[in-house]
Amino acid sequence: HAVATAEASQEKQKMLYDTIEDMEHVIKDLKSKVLKAESHADSAEDKCIILSESNADLNEEVNFLRSKLECLERSLHQAEEAKMTTAKDIGKRTKFFKSLVTQLALERERLNKKLSSLASENKMLVVKLKQAYKDSSPFSANFSSDHE
Repeated sequence: HAVATAEASQEKQKMLYDTIEDMEHVIKDLKSKVLKAESHADSAEDKCIILSESNADLNEEVNFLRSKLECLERSLHQAEEAKMTTAKDIGKRTKFFKSLVTQLALERERLNKKLSSLASENKMLVVKLKQAYKDSSPFSANFSSDHE
């Protein structure tokens, strides 16, 4: 019976050593997994920092671009207002020039009629003058033939 107890005790001790050895392997595996997890956590933390910095840079760029867009929109609005003002001014000037051209055409027509009238009157006066010279002068025949 003592031999059986000794064998049982040895068997228990062997099982205990095997369990301890298994536990050591489990502990090593867990330590390895913890190191990997810490490495992943550090990597993720580094990536978060990089992403945060990139996000901050992008937000800064977005804010800059928004302010530039607002400035460009103001400039566009001012340019559109200036364009409308210029278009109205051009419309007024065009109307004025059309009126002026019409007035000039009417004045030209009036002056042409006046010139025509004066030319006719001048011809009549020349005829009357020639007639007066014929009637009053003995040399009128020579004068009228010399000046025709």
